[in-house]
Amino acid sequence: MDDDSALDVLRGAADTLARDAAGELHRAVPAYPEWSVADLVVHTGGIHRWVTHIVETRATQRPSQPDIDRRPDDLIAWFEAGARGVADVLAACPPSTDVWTFAGERTARFWRRRMALETTIHRWDVQQAVDRPAPIADDVAAAGVTEALEVYLGPRSRDTAVGGGGEVVVLRAADGTRAWAVRLHSDAIEVVSADHAGDVVVTGTSARLWLFLMGRVPGTALAVRGPTAVSERLERAIAGLEPPSR
Repeated sequence: MDDDSALDVLRGAADTLARDAAGELHRAVPAYPEWSVADLVVHTGGIHRWVTHIVETRATQRPSQPDIDRRPDDLIAWFEAGARGVADVLAACPPSTDVWTFAGERTARFWRRRMALETTIHRWDVQQAVDRPAPIADDVAAAGVTEALEVYLGPRSRDTAVGGGGEVVVLRAADGTRAWAVRLHSDAIEVVSADHAGDVVVTGTSARLWLFLMGRVPGTALAVRGPTAVSERLERAIAGLEPPSR
């Protein structure tokens, strides 16, 4: 997923999310048991507006997120306007532009990829809620796996009770084109080179691997070679992490 295609992914995922959420705002969201589809639309639309502000103002420090005290009367139209806004602002901003991010890469390029993935995962969440799941493209999902490991799981797992003993888990795309690996320490998940043979090899489509790392599907949705206790330890560690701070 390159810089330009990320914007296409963002726009397409936003259009699909809006279409599938319309008329279904009361539905419960499996990934967020306390949320309705309406709650998820508000969350995603708020993130879009937050990132629009970051990129538009070339923010160098973390700004506050928008406080949405009252939901718009037409929630879908409000969401669509925010999605168009963030896509247009990102399209107008050179990817290498310096802006604040919550990760190591501090450029507008980060936000192109982040918004494409944010909107895609929540598009999937909405479709799960309304029983109309659609596939996630391999290149998008592969970018999601990389981000999940490097931006979320690695940093967020530091000083947490992972319970590992140095075991390496290799995550391998079923088509054989991509692989990732992590080492499980007692108090952290370390991203390592995929050249490791791995104590455990977990195989699935890139989409299933991403959904697993994001806590959307269980480990039983993947093929596991090696001690299942190790892959289960990784799954428990993912489930136990605090939501990412933005």
